[in-house]
Amino acid sequence: MAEDRPPIKDPVKRRVRQRCGFGCVICGSPLYTYEHMYDWAVTKSHAEEELTLLCNQHQQERTNKLLPREVVLQANKKPINVVTGVSEPYSFHFSGSECELVLGNNVFRSQGARLVPLLVGGEETLVFDFRRGNLLLSAQVRDRDGNVALLIEDNELLYATDSWDIEFVGRELTLRNAPRKLRFQASFEPPSRVVVSRLDLQYGDVHAFVDARGIHVRGPGQRTRDVSNVVMHGGFEYAIVLDSHMFKAGGMLL
Repeated sequence: MAEDRPPIKDPVKRRVRQRCGFGCVICGSPLYTYEHMYDWAVTKSHAEEELTLLCNQHQQERTNKLLPREVVLQANKKPINVVTGVSEPYSFHFSGSECELVLGNNVFRSQGARLVPLLVGGEETLVFDFRRGNLLLSAQVRDRDGNVALLIEDNELLYATDSWDIEFVGRELTLRNAPRKLRFQASFEPPSRVVVSRLDLQYGDVHAFVDARGIHVRGPGQRTRDVSNVVMHGGFEYAIVLDSHMFKAGGMLL
């Protein structure tokens, strides 16, 4: 019977991701596996210094001995995402004539018309747009200093590799500022749906965040606003407008 291989511990995975720039060390793809640079049969260890990140293609080439270990070792010393400071672009496969964006327990849907579920301080954090027969997702998430940490522009994902931690597993992408400090967590569900379970926005003395209970705004001062269990179907471009001058009928001004 083959020996069971224990799972790689989460703290080890995180440190490997951080070291490798959150993507394949060779091509930078955010879709990756944890690869042993030395054969498990020999080392029988998940030592983090012997682990790296490879995309599915390069991992398969490594398995089939089409990719020499020396090439992987060299790439691990200088991961391409660390060298460039940004990830390799990844293109989502969104399409169709309708879309849905879920923020916490709030659902926003549109058919053939531009959809911005949340406008914060004049900034469009998430957008589904229909242009020339294409369904296009755009988003931007800033770090605590106001710099764009994660950007999606017309279905193309990019992120800054100086973030504390970014993890893309299956369809779920998670961005953390620090241990246990979620900045953004979303499940991308092509062809037309995105579910945002966590989102943390800070601008001035206002804190806006999304969690399982809905959308919450704290500030300025003691002011408190919450949106929960809302379902909106079309007839608007901006669903929830927060501290912004832009507003269209059918939306909700907070």
